Amino acid sequence: MKTAVVFIHGFTGGKDTWRNVTGQSFAELLGSEPEITDKFDFFEFDYYTKISNFFNSAPFQKITNLIPFLNRLPGITGRVRTNKPIALLSEQLATYLDLRLDCYENVVLIAHSMGGLIAKDHILHCQSGHGPKPIGYISVAVPHKGALSAILLGPIKNINAKELTPLSEYLDNLNNTWGDQKSNLPPCLYMVAQYDECVQMTSAIPFTVQKSERAIVNHDHSSICKPDSTSDLSYVAVSAFLKKIIYQKDMAAMANVAAAGCTPDYEKEIFVLKMIVCNIGV
Repeated sequence: MKTAVVFIHGFTGGKDTWRNVTGQSFAELLGSEPEITDKFDFFEFDYYTKISNFFNSAPFQKITNLIPFLNRLPGITGRVRTNKPIALLSEQLATYLDLRLDCYENVVLIAHSMGGLIAKDHILHCQSGHGPKPIGYISVAVPHKGALSAILLGPIKNINAKELTPLSEYLDNLNNTWGDQKSNLPPCLYMVAQYDECVQMTSAIPFTVQKSERAIVNHDHSSICKPDSTSDLSYVAVSAFLKKIIYQKDMAAMANVAAAGCTPDYEKEIFVLKMIVCNIGV
């Protein structure tokens, strides 16, 4: 059975978050590798996020009821929409996974910027039987310890900008819990943009991790999730991580088959030795 891969954009982002200058999405680029498309299906989780939501606020919608032609202006949806706390967006993600991707057993979350915090919150609070189980997490330029640029948005009273401020109560609690649960987390990859103007390297990695769990690539905050080719290191890092997930699932399946069989002890020992040799080769 295939595994779902869900891309989650960040603050003020959307579908264009994952599209390069030619219009090709990250998922479409991954689709060029049969080894990956044979094992994964790709999806994008979208949610409302704006710097200012005045034109989607309830007071403005009341004004459009009095002046109907305003509804014909660009960007006016006629629906009330407001930015919501990350914890609530995490529940929205959980609902999406449960109702839209309930046919999948497992999911890998690839998240950019604030989207990575939504994914973290979901991983920490997901419940068995409520949507596919997270078996992988790719953090793409995520401000685990906050972003200094969020301070500049303080005057507009944006709830997400407040949460993204360094040392905010929510962010501090989330990152501390993430660290406490380090041994129980799914495999993780922390991607850092070398020229990130929004998220410093010290924030893009939540705690001390092994070199195999991080990738520093020649990108800025926006371009890191828009690889232009399969040779782009941003792409290579994600591709390698997904192939590692494939390998781990294959090894787990082989182990389950061996355990279910009634083979003699010496045959089981030989099988285990083969797995160890295989692992060393990788």
